[in-house]
Amino acid sequence: MADILADGCALSGSSFWGESMTFCIGCGQRLAQGTRFCRFCGSQQPDEQVLMLLRNEAQQIQMRAQTGQQQQINDQNLAQMEQMRREAEFAQQQRMQYQQDGQQPRW
Repeated sequence: MADILADGCALSGSSFWGESMTFCIGCGQRLAQGTRFCRFCGSQQPDEQVLMLLRNEAQQIQMRAQTGQQQQINDQNLAQMEQMRREAEFAQQQRMQYQQDGQQPRW
């Protein structure tokens, strides 16, 4: 599976006949692993250290996004539970009021 940068460019891909492939950051053409310059457009390609930094940064961004999504879900669940608690508390108050007044609840 290709690693995707923030601008959508794929940097490395699955192997093709056992050879690991990358993609040019300039034109997107497939290149052999370790190619320094694209043979199609001449763009200089990042070295492995830069690629590793970009991959690590992409993983961190994905983890932050997942954490943020999970936090959003947790906040929504908490808000729903709080609303349910308020409704139950209100229903309890209504029951107590009906009991004090000697009336039967209408629900």
